[in-house]
Amino acid sequence: LDKTVQMWSTYDGELIQTLDLGGFGVLSVAIHPDGSMMASGLYNGNVRLTDIKTLETHAEFRAHEGAVTALSFSSTGNTFATGGEDGSVNVWKLPDPTHIAGSSEFGKPINSLVMLDDDRSVLVAFDHKLIHQWNTHEREITGTFSGHSGEVHSLSISPDRTLLASGSKDNTIRIWDIDSFIERKTLRGNRGRINDVRFSNDGDYLFSGNSEGEVAYWGVQLDVTQRVLDIVEQMLIDGGFNVRRTRKQTVLISLATN
Repeated sequence: LDKTVQMWSTYDGELIQTLDLGGFGVLSVAIHPDGSMMASGLYNGNVRLTDIKTLETHAEFRAHEGAVTALSFSSTGNTFATGGEDGSVNVWKLPDPTHIAGSSEFGKPINSLVMLDDDRSVLVAFDHKLIHQWNTHEREITGTFSGHSGEVHSLSISPDRTLLASGSKDNTIRIWDIDSFIERKTLRGNRGRINDVRFSNDGDYLFSGNSEGEVAYWGVQLDVTQRVLDIVEQMLIDGGFNVRRTRKQTVLISLATN
């Protein structure tokens, strides 16, 4: 909401550069799969596409009537989806943003969304307990992930594109099989609602942030034998962060993937 996007080095925690969005707060960001472009969802309903190296604006366009709360590029980078505070989801074709599909049937602000590999299916989380799979070509709901007892705030897909992680107001993270819509595991132990979840790039860990200001690191494989907590602490120390180790701050759970 300070109207900027900041880019940081994950190696040493240093600020690399700051992009000033010219007077509008930023509620969502997404990076193109090839790393060349960033999309920023603005409070005024616009989306700005920016060249990451030069910080030059590639395009800016009106995407929603309200703030743009969620963004996701497809794995091919040919399309991307936007979700808004107005309860609508829109899909756009690149490189020049062209609107190809849209839906206003969700009715409540969109909290998170991810595009699937077929470039036509979008998983949508909004102020609701369910996660819907929406087909942009058929313009209909083609599947539902059901299990959370509170609103779903965040979604993340594993690097191998087989698992979906969802974080909710019910203080849990759930792991789903994307193809079958079946829940694999529920991760419990957080004291507050889950605001964000992210798979690591290698798919071995899941990172989550909750409303208590805590970050948890979860092992995804049953065969993880290293002390993940020690590894994480060293990462944080190397990055210049202060670390206080207590059971209340970090929860580690191992999950089976089959």
